[in-house]
Amino acid sequence: MLALSLSQAKLHLSQAIAEAERQHQPVFISSHGKVKAVLLSIHDYQQTQNQINFAERLQAWRDSYAQDLLIDDDIFTQTRSPEQGRDFSW
Repeated sequence: MLALSLSQAKLHLSQAIAEAERQHQPVFISSHGKVKAVLLSIHDYQQTQNQINFAERLQAWRDSYAQDLLIDDDIFTQTRSPEQGRDFSW
C-alpha cells in the first residue's frame, strides 16, 4: 500500500500513477493526516465497476434456473413412511 501526502502527490503524480499501474494497488492520498482520496489504475477501477453485488448475482441465478426450481413433486414423498410418527410434546 502506497500512501502520499497531498503535497507529495502533487510533486510526484506521474510516479504515483506508475506505481498504481505496476503494483495494482491503490495509492492513498492524505491531507492533514487523513486520507482524502485514492488513486487507482484504470484496470483496477474498471474491475470495481464490473462487480455485481451478491443480491444481484443471486437474483440472476434464480432467474436463470426459475423453471428448474418450480418442482411440483415433493421429492420426499417416496421416502417418507405413510405411518404416523412418534408422539411428541414440549
